[in-house]
Amino acid sequence: MNFTGEDANILGLGSFGVDEEGLILGVHVIATYDQALINKYALDYEAIQEKLEAMTADLDPPFRDAGLPEVKRPEELL
Repeated sequence: MNFTGEDANILGLGSFGVDEEGLILGVHVIATYDQALINKYALDYEAIQEKLEAMTADLDPPFRDAGLPEVKRPEELL
């Protein structure tokens, strides 16, 4: 999807990271001041969602249920 390596890592951990017990998958929101990441994510959201669905279709739970987090500026969360 042409994200920078750092941005791809953040989005990947936000979608597929698990807690130590393996009970919680991903996060709901990524808070960042990286406006370029926010803009690209919003612009490409539908294509990213389609790729995620294709990637997870054959995975075992909980990874099959991975979802995309929201990507927002911290002040939008208040």
